[in-house]
Amino acid sequence: MKKIISLFSLLLTIGFASCASQNSEDGILKDGVAQRTERITRFANIIDIRNTPKHLYEAQGQFLDCGSWLGYTPTAKNLPMAGFAGPLEIRDNRYFSKSIVTLQDTSNLEAKAVVDTSIYYPGSIYMKGSIGEVKFEQNIYFIDANNAIIKIETNDKSSVVYGDLIGEVDSMYINNGHFVADMEQGSGIVVSLSNGNKIELTEDGYKSSPKENTTTYAVVSFYDTPELLKSLLDNQVKDILSSPEEMIAKSIRRWNGYIQKTLRDSMPPVFDRVAVKSIVTLMSNWKRERGHLYHEGIVPSHAVSYFDGFWAWDSWKHAVAIAPLEPELAKNQIRTMFDFQNERGMVIDCIYIDSSENNPRDTKSSLATWAVQEVFNQTQDTAFVREMFPKLVRYYKWWFQDRDRDGNSICEFGSTDGTLVAAKWESGMDNAVRFDDTKIYKINDKAWAFGQESVDLNGFLNFERQGLLALADLIGEKLELQDNSDRIRDYFYDEESEFFYDRDMESGKLMTKVQGPESWIPLWSKLATKEQAAGVLKSIMDTTKFSTYIPFPTCSFSADGFDAHGYWRGAVWFDQAYFGIHGLRNYGYNKEADMFTEQIFTRPEGLATDGPIYENYEPIHGGIAKAPHFSWSAAHLLMLYKEYNR
Repeated sequence: MKKIISLFSLLLTIGFASCASQNSEDGILKDGVAQRTERITRFANIIDIRNTPKHLYEAQGQFLDCGSWLGYTPTAKNLPMAGFAGPLEIRDNRYFSKSIVTLQDTSNLEAKAVVDTSIYYPGSIYMKGSIGEVKFEQNIYFIDANNAIIKIETNDKSSVVYGDLIGEVDSMYINNGHFVADMEQGSGIVVSLSNGNKIELTEDGYKSSPKENTTTYAVVSFYDTPELLKSLLDNQVKDILSSPEEMIAKSIRRWNGYIQKTLRDSMPPVFDRVAVKSIVTLMSNWKRERGHLYHEGIVPSHAVSYFDGFWAWDSWKHAVAIAPLEPELAKNQIRTMFDFQNERGMVIDCIYIDSSENNPRDTKSSLATWAVQEVFNQTQDTAFVREMFPKLVRYYKWWFQDRDRDGNSICEFGSTDGTLVAAKWESGMDNAVRFDDTKIYKINDKAWAFGQESVDLNGFLNFERQGLLALADLIGEKLELQDNSDRIRDYFYDEESEFFYDRDMESGKLMTKVQGPESWIPLWSKLATKEQAAGVLKSIMDTTKFSTYIPFPTCSFSADGFDAHGYWRGAVWFDQAYFGIHGLRNYGYNKEADMFTEQIFTRPEGLATDGPIYENYEPIHGGIAKAPHFSWSAAHLLMLYKEYNR
């Protein structure tokens, strides 16, 4: 029988795959707070995620790592909480507890906790404070996707650890010394303590006996299958508590390795800060396999409830950025989308834990081969290339089967159900001005396509074609694909305005009314001639078009349909900015590319300080828009960082 439980406590996060441990030549420094490297402490409080939950459902940026579906936050300022806030279950944005591992001063039960220091480091949170006469320090780390560990140090062995739960619980019980709470839908949490500290049930959760030592380790675990629960109770928790400091040291080395691999010498400090914030964002959005998500991957944002799945376009971008840091994660990010490649070769738009929620109505512009190439560049793993190659070829050929209405080898965006909205989603630019007047036409019973041919789609496809031929050569496969590059570059370019546009299929004319980011995809894909690139540069550098305060808006500033706060009607997306900046570098415009990169890194609201990375930004003043803690923005910031001032 379900029991309604009240509040108070903290927990730790969870997943399924373990974090990769990376070696580092740096010594681990004892700084009086925790074992931590100097490289990590340099980026303290890089994002402000402080929060103390006020109610059961509360979307909020979290400390997450290793693919966990549970998150924690540092305690908000001046609020009495002797533990880390959480955990919050990401799928439902629901708190299991206000703080699942909490201290109590047994000598003064009325004493309130006072937190005087709370620091969010890359890979951990540190807290220091007091509760009555008890002084405490606590650190939390993720050991793997299923387990987080909290190290508690006090000056008083008589203080106790306890935790209360919030919301509905199917059952609570003690299993061989572990506190287990079965939550709804077959998931739940386990709390385990070191040093033989005895745990007993309370009305709302658990409490421990007085600590035998001034240092206690608490492991908080998450499960969503009976098999995982058994593994946690039989092996995983025991292994962690048998060598907690070694586990913590591995976590520190891993994060130090991420930073060491990413940062470049002699970069502006603000660039370093944004780069590390980007790593933190991507790692926070890493989610292990669960339900019908058969491989791990990166969600767009853990702080927004409807982003609890994987998207095709996002996945390719995430894989490119994460490959140098977590190559197996990058591989699985690609695999998980191809798990749902249909019989015709299409990779569907997005997938979820519950596959009934998937969107098979459209796909996204194909960047999958680019992602596989970048993974190979980092790993030299030809086995992975061989695994993915036939799937990539099927996906590429699908475009010309189901998205080329007139059979001229130039493709259009479309949908599987004939709806305009799904076809617009397929472009990735959902409400772009260029699609305001478009119509959709039936190709066959499985496919409909726009009445306009899009330059960005065909630029991406030509880039994929070149990538597939390179991969075929790498693994000794024979592949023949039609080279349409000469035709594409002339087909979409307007000599008079020196810009690329979509082409209307009914009139045969270029759609020159609105200029947008589709024009610099031929530069990113190296499809444009030098003369065409020089022409496009003129519009990019024009302050009345694309050289706004935050550059590369998704619609020209001078266009009738421009809206600074519009989703794809003027807002700046960092993926499109990256395509433009990288495109300029392809044609030798490095000075201009560096200038725009500096503007991207320094001007958006909160980016250079402690704000999260957002989905998009307003181009005139740099204001934030849409989802915080956004993965593909972080991914492209890492790419821009890598290419700056080369």
